[in-house]
Amino acid sequence: MTHYQQAVGLCAELGDARGHAAALAGLGSTYREQGRLQDAARELTRAIDDFRRLDDAAGLGLACRFAGSVHLELGEYATARVLLDESLAAYRRLGSRRGEALALRTYGLLHRALGEYEAAEELSGRSLAILQEFGDRLMSAYAAQARAKARLRLGRTREAAADLAGLLDVCRTYDDRWGEALVRRTLGECALAEGQLTDAETHLTASVTLWETLRLPLPRARTLRTLAELRDRLGDERGAAALRAEAGEVFTAYEAHEARES
Repeated sequence: MTHYQQAVGLCAELGDARGHAAALAGLGSTYREQGRLQDAARELTRAIDDFRRLDDAAGLGLACRFAGSVHLELGEYATARVLLDESLAAYRRLGSRRGEALALRTYGLLHRALGEYEAAEELSGRSLAILQEFGDRLMSAYAAQARAKARLRLGRTREAAADLAGLLDVCRTYDDRWGEALVRRTLGECALAEGQLTDAETHLTASVTLWETLRLPLPRARTLRTLAELRDRLGDERGAAALRAEAGEVFTAYEAHEARES
């Protein structure tokens, strides 16, 4: 993050508008990964303003997609929709099918947050198809995971499990621990839905450990919330309550939408 902060200052001194915008986008993305959502929104908004002035479709598509996901996590769904519309338009103007696919995946996450699970499934499926055309195995794995989550919400656990098959191996091939933690959490949700409580605990505990290694408290808290459901199923009401309380403190501290929905 320090490198991005230095780059922002240096590009401003040099009058490098394009470099300044790119550095702001990088800084905002880093804040987003850390769960510092308000900081991320601020820097990405600055980047978007710069990219608009430069009429830089590639930069605009990227920054609007990142900002859309941030506002999604904040529960600001109308703002997220506007930003994702702008991201899609920028990528399509550029003719970037891969960029379009990534924006479609994020748009699917928005629909899932709104409870529109069929739309979420359809958009993540379109994203997956495009990414598979490009042979992008890693981002295809992310799109498949997103579709699996939508199918889980629709109660179609077998289809969700089929989407997840092999994704851990893909993430490990690319040494993507974030992706591995995400897939582990979704596998845990699948197992929980199927009543496979031992498998659910194995996957969810592994996911929590990975989030801790990555020092990412917000996705860790989301996994703790799912672990609380497992503890409830096992009759451990006290353990479930403790996990929910711990997760709730994180959601409140990071101003995530779950703080208002719990």
